[in-house]
Amino acid sequence: MDEDIEISEGVIPFQDFLYLFYLLYKMNYIRGAMRLQKLVYLCQHRDVPLKYTFDQYFYGPYSEELSHDLSRFYELGFIEIKSSLADRVSATGKPRRVFEYKLTKKGSGLLDENFRKIRDYTKNIDNVVKEYGTQSLENLVNASKKVAGLPIESSLEYFKSTPLKLGNTDLPTHEILRRLLSES
Repeated sequence: MDEDIEISEGVIPFQDFLYLFYLLYKMNYIRGAMRLQKLVYLCQHRDVPLKYTFDQYFYGPYSEELSHDLSRFYELGFIEIKSSLADRVSATGKPRRVFEYKLTKKGSGLLDENFRKIRDYTKNIDNVVKEYGTQSLENLVNASKKVAGLPIESSLEYFKSTPLKLGNTDLPTHEILRRLLSES
């Protein structure tokens, strides 16, 4: 197999996606795109040489490149992505979908064949899994925000302090949501 593989808009070095595969292997599976994004961000922060660009959003660091690569790895048969309904609904009352990411046999085989190429950084990934792997999503989001130097505030505090436009009025987000939900 070549040292590079074509992913998304370009070529990603072979080792880079092996680190991601190792994270999936160590976790067995990762439930939730947000959880996966935060774990990859924390691995990268712990000097795992992944080269994703992360932008800062309300729920912390997010990489569009990583999302594209995950879709491509799925298309290539290296990872499995299962979609299911979440236990909760969105603010508008619609069911939420949650994605579960898991390494396939094909992905595991590729990782096994090339493990020596990433061996120097597996302890860093192991440490991230040990420290954050079983954390609640809220704690994981807060940890990634802290590492990124972003303020940590609860969703409720955010919604109370962030006005949205509803018609001609500036109402707090929580009031708009309350009104929308009472109209349904």
